[in-house]
Amino acid sequence: MRTASLIAMLTLFALPVAADPVRGVAHEPDTYRFGASYASLRGTTPDACEAQCTAEGSCAAWSLLPATFQGGPRCELKTSIGRAEPQPGTVSGIAQRYQNGTP
Repeated sequence: MRTASLIAMLTLFALPVAADPVRGVAHEPDTYRFGASYASLRGTTPDACEAQCTAEGSCAAWSLLPATFQGGPRCELKTSIGRAEPQPGTVSGIAQRYQNGTP
């Protein structure tokens, strides 16, 4: 039984993040991107953080970090896509202009 549970859990981690059919881009739940951060802003939602990245020409990726005891959620904008690492509670994404390679 434990083996079946472990296999089911690993299968979930192997599934790709589904793209939003309206926007054509995906949010990466429980993922932090280690790109070169150039701005750290008060964040509210993944959509708001993504919109801020989209509005800035130099933004390649973003990560929305969850609230901590020191403050609310924080939206980090990045000049590079960077590597993705698991981080519970964090949501990240790649700017739409970088979805199919470099702009």
